[in-house]
Amino acid sequence: MSVHPEIIISKDDWDMILEAMFRIAPENTDKLQQITAGWQFSFEVEHTKVARANFAAFPDLKEVRASQAALCGLWLLAACSFKIMELGMVASRALGKDDPAIADVSLELDEWGFTPRINHARALFSRDLPWPDNVEKPNISNKISDATDPTTNVFLAACSWVLLHEIGHVALSHTTAIPKHEQTQQEYDADKFALSWIIDDCVDKEKRTFRLIGVAVATAWLLLKDAQCDSRGGIHPPSFRRLQELFLPLDLADNDPFYECSGYFLKALFLPTQLMDEAPSAKALFDEVAERLKDEFET
Repeated sequence: MSVHPEIIISKDDWDMILEAMFRIAPENTDKLQQITAGWQFSFEVEHTKVARANFAAFPDLKEVRASQAALCGLWLLAACSFKIMELGMVASRALGKDDPAIADVSLELDEWGFTPRINHARALFSRDLPWPDNVEKPNISNKISDATDPTTNVFLAACSWVLLHEIGHVALSHTTAIPKHEQTQQEYDADKFALSWIIDDCVDKEKRTFRLIGVAVATAWLLLKDAQCDSRGGIHPPSFRRLQELFLPLDLADNDPFYECSGYFLKALFLPTQLMDEAPSAKALFDEVAERLKDEFET
């Protein structure tokens, strides 16, 4: 019996999410179609022990599953992250400094409705609640290249990385018939498979930055999950380590917008009360946030 209060993500929305997975790296579309030929991509609306906020791969079945709760939570986090990026960059520039600076945008976020959005995203990891009043529902109708709806586009990019991570488990012939520490390494390998798939052959810097921001939003969703759910003893590594493994080795310019944008929303989401000095570069800002996330989540 379904316990979800209503259908938020439609079948058409799910089809668009899957289309985005192929479109995010069009240079690799043909290869991805070959890899996933004969696969099943399942979408679960019911919120059960199997279908709570989660994505999962079943290599033996060549199947990838996602739950509505996971998609809704990821969409809400994408909305929050984009709003933080938007407000943060405007406020930082208003300070008149050459280097990235963390500006206080808490009042603007409160007026926008940050709290009900992030609280609902947190709740979806453990239970269902009616969709918050005065919060727009997902409108997944634009293609990933359409800049008119940045929240949806960031959401689609984040979903693409998560789904490609699950595909990575199958493509890399991962198995559960190995020791736990080796299964944990498989998670890192699937992360890197998905990231490489998205950015390695991308020559357009703006498109690469957008794709990376989508991946960062996906890892922020994983961090939110860690904050809400006790995953100790499982095979998945801590999400702050996954973030570091993905992004710290990147060979980008110190002023790449990815570092500044992601640094803003990761700091605001998980380190809202911590003070930070002005960073000498966007990369230094991101690296400092990543190190503080390690301190925050490692305890």
